[in-house]
Amino acid sequence: MYKKLKFRGLLFCLVFSLWMGVCLKLYGQLTVHFIDVGQADAILVESDGENMLIDGGNGADSSLIYAYLKSHGIATLKYIVNTHPHEDHVGGLPGALNYATVDRGFSSHQDYNSQAFRDYKRYLAMQGLELEVLEAGSSLSLGGSQIQVLGPLEHDG
Repeated sequence: MYKKLKFRGLLFCLVFSLWMGVCLKLYGQLTVHFIDVGQADAILVESDGENMLIDGGNGADSSLIYAYLKSHGIATLKYIVNTHPHEDHVGGLPGALNYATVDRGFSSHQDYNSQAFRDYKRYLAMQGLELEVLEAGSSLSLGGSQIQVLGPLEHDG
Protein backbone atom coordinates (compact mmCIF):
# COMPACT_ATOMS: atom_id res chain seq x y z
CA MET A 1 0.00 0.00 0.00
CA TYR A 2 2.84 2.43 0.83
CA LYS A 3 4.41 1.96 -2.61
CA LYS A 4 1.02 2.58 -4.28
CA LEU A 5 0.49 5.80 -2.33
CA LYS A 6 4.05 6.95 -2.91
CA PHE A 7 3.77 6.26 -6.66
CA ARG A 8 0.46 8.10 -6.87
CA GLY A 9 1.87 11.06 -4.97
CA LEU A 10 4.89 11.25 -7.27
CA LEU A 11 2.71 10.83 -10.35
CA PHE A 12 0.45 13.63 -9.09
CA CYS A 13 3.45 15.95 -8.61
CA LEU A 14 4.87 15.15 -12.04
CA VAL A 15 1.60 15.66 -13.90
CA PHE A 16 0.86 18.76 -11.85
CA SER A 17 4.26 20.23 -12.68
CA LEU A 18 3.81 19.58 -16.39
CA TRP A 19 0.32 21.07 -16.35
CA MET A 20 1.57 24.18 -14.57
CA GLY A 21 4.24 24.59 -17.25
CA VAL A 22 1.49 24.71 -19.89
CA CYS A 23 -0.47 27.20 -17.80
CA LEU A 24 2.55 29.49 -17.61
CA LYS A 25 2.54 29.92 -21.37
CA LEU A 26 -1.22 30.40 -21.57
CA TYR A 27 -2.23 32.45 -18.55
CA GLY A 28 0.48 34.52 -16.98
CA GLN A 29 3.13 34.58 -14.30
CA LEU A 30 3.82 31.26 -12.60
CA THR A 31 6.61 30.32 -10.22
CA VAL A 32 7.15 26.84 -8.80
CA HIS A 33 9.49 26.33 -5.80
CA PHE A 34 10.67 22.81 -5.04
CA ILE A 35 11.60 23.27 -1.39
CA ASP A 36 14.56 21.16 -0.26
CA VAL A 37 13.18 18.94 2.51
CA GLY A 38 15.54 16.02 1.90
CA GLN A 39 13.85 12.69 1.16
CA ALA A 40 10.37 14.25 1.28
CA ASP A 41 8.19 16.57 -0.80
CA ALA A 42 7.25 20.26 -0.52
CA ILE A 43 6.22 22.45 -3.47
CA LEU A 44 5.17 26.08 -3.39
CA VAL A 45 3.29 27.39 -6.43
CA GLU A 46 2.78 31.12 -7.05
CA SER A 47 0.49 32.35 -9.81
CA ASP A 48 -0.32 36.02 -10.27
CA GLY A 49 -0.11 36.83 -6.57
CA GLU A 50 -1.91 33.70 -5.29
CA ASN A 51 -0.10 30.87 -3.54
CA MET A 52 -0.52 27.14 -2.97
CA LEU A 53 1.63 24.79 -0.91
CA ILE A 54 1.66 21.13 -1.91
CA ASP A 55 3.01 18.88 0.86
CA GLY A 56 5.37 20.00 3.59
CA GLY A 57 7.98 17.33 4.15
CA ASN A 58 8.47 15.53 7.47
CA GLY A 59 7.48 16.82 10.89
CA ALA A 60 11.09 17.87 11.43
CA ASP A 61 10.72 20.14 8.38
CA SER A 62 7.88 22.17 9.92
CA SER A 63 10.16 25.03 11.02
CA LEU A 64 11.90 24.98 7.62
CA ILE A 65 8.53 25.42 5.85
CA TYR A 66 7.64 28.23 8.27
CA ALA A 67 10.96 29.97 7.59
CA TYR A 68 10.73 29.47 3.82
CA LEU A 69 7.30 31.10 3.61
CA LYS A 70 8.39 33.91 5.90
CA SER A 71 11.61 34.61 3.96
CA HIS A 72 9.60 34.82 0.71
CA GLY A 73 6.96 37.09 2.26
CA ILE A 74 4.14 34.58 1.73
CA ALA A 75 1.70 35.11 4.61
CA THR A 76 -1.39 33.93 2.72
CA LEU A 77 -1.99 30.63 0.96
CA LYS A 78 -5.08 30.18 -1.14
CA TYR A 79 -4.66 26.41 -0.89
CA ILE A 80 -2.67 23.96 1.16
CA VAL A 81 -2.64 20.43 -0.28
CA ASN A 82 -1.54 17.13 1.18
CA THR A 83 -1.13 14.66 -1.70
CA HIS A 84 -1.23 11.65 0.61
CA PRO A 85 -1.16 11.22 4.37
CA HIS A 86 2.30 9.76 4.94
CA GLU A 87 4.50 11.69 7.36
CA ASP A 88 7.05 12.69 4.69
CA HIS A 89 4.34 14.68 2.90
CA VAL A 90 2.05 15.94 5.68
CA GLY A 91 4.46 16.33 8.61
CA GLY A 92 5.70 19.86 7.87
CA LEU A 93 2.34 21.39 6.94
CA PRO A 94 1.66 22.62 10.51
CA GLY A 95 4.67 24.93 10.06
CA ALA A 96 2.94 26.57 7.12
CA LEU A 97 -0.33 26.79 9.03
CA ASN A 98 1.53 28.34 11.98
CA TYR A 99 2.81 31.18 9.76
CA ALA A 100 0.35 31.72 6.93
CA THR A 101 -3.39 32.10 6.79
CA VAL A 102 -5.02 29.59 4.46
CA ASP A 103 -8.30 29.80 2.53
CA ARG A 104 -8.81 26.06 1.93
CA GLY A 105 -7.05 22.86 3.03
CA PHE A 106 -7.06 19.63 1.03
CA SER A 107 -5.93 16.03 1.15
CA SER A 108 -6.50 12.82 -0.77
CA HIS A 109 -7.93 11.27 2.43
CA GLN A 110 -10.31 12.48 5.14
CA ASP A 111 -8.81 10.31 7.90
CA TYR A 112 -5.54 8.51 8.46
CA ASN A 113 -4.15 6.96 11.62
CA SER A 114 -0.99 8.97 12.24
CA GLN A 115 -0.06 11.82 14.54
CA ALA A 116 1.28 13.87 11.62
CA PHE A 117 -2.06 13.69 9.79
CA ARG A 118 -4.02 14.47 12.99
CA ASP A 119 -1.75 17.50 13.54
CA TYR A 120 -2.46 18.75 10.01
CA LYS A 121 -6.21 18.52 10.61
CA ARG A 122 -5.85 20.19 14.04
CA TYR A 123 -3.90 23.16 12.61
CA LEU A 124 -6.48 23.56 9.84
CA ALA A 125 -9.21 23.59 12.50
CA MET A 126 -7.31 26.29 14.43
CA GLN A 127 -7.85 28.49 11.34
CA GLY A 128 -11.54 27.54 11.25
CA LEU A 129 -11.07 25.22 8.27
CA GLU A 130 -12.29 21.71 7.62
CA LEU A 131 -10.21 19.30 5.59
CA GLU A 132 -11.58 18.86 2.07
CA VAL A 133 -10.90 15.78 -0.04
CA LEU A 134 -9.81 16.43 -3.61
CA GLU A 135 -11.20 13.97 -6.14
CA ALA A 136 -10.07 13.23 -9.69
CA GLY A 137 -11.79 15.71 -11.98
CA SER A 138 -11.82 18.54 -9.44
CA SER A 139 -10.65 21.91 -10.68
CA LEU A 140 -9.10 24.84 -8.78
CA SER A 141 -8.08 28.30 -9.93
CA LEU A 142 -4.85 29.89 -8.77
CA GLY A 143 -4.24 33.36 -10.15
CA GLY A 144 -4.36 32.98 -13.91
CA SER A 145 -3.74 29.24 -13.74
CA GLN A 146 -6.28 26.45 -13.74
CA ILE A 147 -5.41 23.30 -11.80
CA GLN A 148 -7.04 20.04 -12.82
CA VAL A 149 -6.84 17.17 -10.32
CA LEU A 150 -6.05 13.94 -12.18
CA GLY A 151 -6.01 11.46 -9.29
CA PRO A 152 -6.34 9.41 -7.27
CA LEU A 153 -8.64 7.29 -9.36
CA GLU A 154 -9.21 4.94 -6.40
CA HIS A 155 -8.62 5.25 -2.66
CA ASP A 156 -6.66 2.78 -0.56
CA GLY A 157 -7.94 2.03 2.94
